[in-house]
Amino acid sequence: MRHFSKPAALLTILCGALLLTCTACGKKETGELSCFRNLAAEKGVTISADGELSEGQSAGAAADGREDTAWVMNLPEDAVPETAAEHVLTVTWKKEKAVSFVRTVWGDLNCFGYRIEGSADGGTYETLYESKEAPYLREDLAKIGPGMYRSIRLIVRGGANLCEIGLYEKNPFEALLGIGEENPIVPELREENGVTRVCLEGLPEEIEVNFAGCDLEQVVDAQGIVQDTIADIDVRVGFCLSRQGWSYETPAYTLRIPAAAEGTDTPAPAVVPALKEWRGGSGTFTLNGRDLVIETDPAGKAWDPESADVMLEELKEIWEASGSSVILAEDAGAADESAARLQLSLTGEESLGTEGYHILIEENDIQVSAHTQLGLWWAAQTLRQLPEKGADGIPCGEIRDYPTYPVRGFEIDAARKALPMETLYEIAEKMAAIKMNELTIHLNDNEILAYSGRLDSVENALTSYAAFRMESSIAGPEGTALQAQDFFYTAGEFDELVRFCAQRGITVIPELDMPAHSLSITRAFPELSIAATYGRPDSVDELDVGKEETFELAERIWTEQLTGTRAFADCPVLHIGGDEYYGIDDFYINFMNRLASALKNPPLSDCNAPGITREALDGAKRRVRAWASLSEIRGMGRVPGSLMELCLWSTLWADPQTMYRAGHDLINARSDLLYIVPGTGADRFDTERFEREFDAAAYVMPDGTDRILPAYSPQLRGAQFTLWNDTAGMEEGADQEEILERFGEALVPFSGKIW
Repeated sequence: MRHFSKPAALLTILCGALLLTCTACGKKETGELSCFRNLAAEKGVTISADGELSEGQSAGAAADGREDTAWVMNLPEDAVPETAAEHVLTVTWKKEKAVSFVRTVWGDLNCFGYRIEGSADGGTYETLYESKEAPYLREDLAKIGPGMYRSIRLIVRGGANLCEIGLYEKNPFEALLGIGEENPIVPELREENGVTRVCLEGLPEEIEVNFAGCDLEQVVDAQGIVQDTIADIDVRVGFCLSRQGWSYETPAYTLRIPAAAEGTDTPAPAVVPALKEWRGGSGTFTLNGRDLVIETDPAGKAWDPESADVMLEELKEIWEASGSSVILAEDAGAADESAARLQLSLTGEESLGTEGYHILIEENDIQVSAHTQLGLWWAAQTLRQLPEKGADGIPCGEIRDYPTYPVRGFEIDAARKALPMETLYEIAEKMAAIKMNELTIHLNDNEILAYSGRLDSVENALTSYAAFRMESSIAGPEGTALQAQDFFYTAGEFDELVRFCAQRGITVIPELDMPAHSLSITRAFPELSIAATYGRPDSVDELDVGKEETFELAERIWTEQLTGTRAFADCPVLHIGGDEYYGIDDFYINFMNRLASALKNPPLSDCNAPGITREALDGAKRRVRAWASLSEIRGMGRVPGSLMELCLWSTLWADPQTMYRAGHDLINARSDLLYIVPGTGADRFDTERFEREFDAAAYVMPDGTDRILPAYSPQLRGAQFTLWNDTAGMEEGADQEEILERFGEALVPFSGKIW
């Protein structure tokens, strides 16, 4: 029987919480709801606008309780943000009203931005909320109060297509669901018929509650069922609430899951990263000159013999170094009768997931089980550390271990700084030893043009240092080769690295950065640069993605590496770059959507239309990743249709909450915490600050406010830290040994947080 305890502090839903469509309880179109009052739809309200197209598209259509009608003002084809006309929709009452929230539901996202103004006397207005860009999603909720107003007006720059405007005294979704600060909701554990579930208490009966997820699915699964743990452990959980077709996703609640049974007070082995669960036993596992027999049991599951050989050889090496004779199962007959046994099997519980494992340490045997061979590999990395941690023997006990996040990565800039293949192998081996599982290699880039001293002309700017580090037969019309002349990786070398890493649990992700950081490409094809179109020397490294020839070249470059040389053929994730582009927004979005769709395997058709589904993203054999830039680069409000994995590196370029609501998978790559740039203010990893501030679900916005995403969501994939060689070739730049030193300083603390 489990004994349950409530969390020490109960969180309440914040009034500015996310308004989301949850996969567990989607959202339907609906009219006015009786359980909360839209002040814009009251009797006696005057709704006016500075212009209307027709009766069906008049101002009144924006507050008629129907989302199939709209106030519409067309956007001229030649409209630009700087000179676009403003259109005004005004809601006026006969007496003051208390208003705190404004909800807008948009049709076409064809404006350049909007603001909300309020007036207490109907004459003098103050700005209450402003967005300098079009809404990213169809629905938006702005907090403007509390305040007393006679008039509220919505001023739209450019075109207007507003289906509904809602003005509310309280958060409409909290009012709808009957929750808030006065009625907090409380997650609890409930046991029925021998099954323990995470439930939500304190809600009206008419609200449908669906479990939305847990940050540790190995503890609480997708259905909210609690697994038997061997130690008390804190998890973060969330729920999707729905009523009358509306849905609301809660913030994360911290909940303690108690151990299914007590253990001894024997301390856990101090391995890196730290074990998730440990239950102490009695006694000690020691060899004392005995043989150690290693046995494997695939249990009828798929078994890669090459990866298994790597694992067994590593275990054999480390245990022999502790003074034991290690005998593999096929030679077990030569072992002494008193030999100890290390048993590795694929009979582990499915709840451990693809990377989790279980270890039972007894005085004469160590039994290891996992659900997959990858889980056994990570168990082996723990086993490798046990002899050195237990000079007088290894304490008996039980381990149940698994990662918090599926993405635990490091990215190295091998473009600005030529790094020999041996360095990449060394990095991979160190990563594997502490359960890091993604190595991204930045393969093309150039020196920062602003520091080059060559911006006096386009011709001089083109001579700045740039490198494309992969073998390539592609050359420009003047014969300029794409591949770097000073150093590049052959296709065979890169493919061998991919295979080496795969056998050690690491996915190699190649990054070819486009359409910016592309001087190695534009130098071979100068006619395809923005500089060729607009004559700007500082844009020689940016591709003109408004030209069809540019997309054809990008597709040709990727295709050569995937199907020609096949250097990337076995890479399940491809990184297409996409950061720091200053060209035309709509062209950029079209280019990124098309390229992402073309590279997914199987390819996704109709790549320019919004709506590439979550199922298609999850089902793709090859996934596409990019730097998150879609808030800063968004054109006329068009939502990128191709769902991608996004590395969130700067909240100036992408709002994490907006990217989350749009459905993208997110990887925390915060430049303020997770970047190492030798010779700059980020010369070394700030371990102290990282330990104090980092959470994979947390970001800091440009105004200094925190943006916290739902830690329990499967869209939060994990994090990566990155070493950029921006100063390569300068006095401040780091050499190979200094790069490895900086990488090593960050590796242990990062792994400890993200596993």
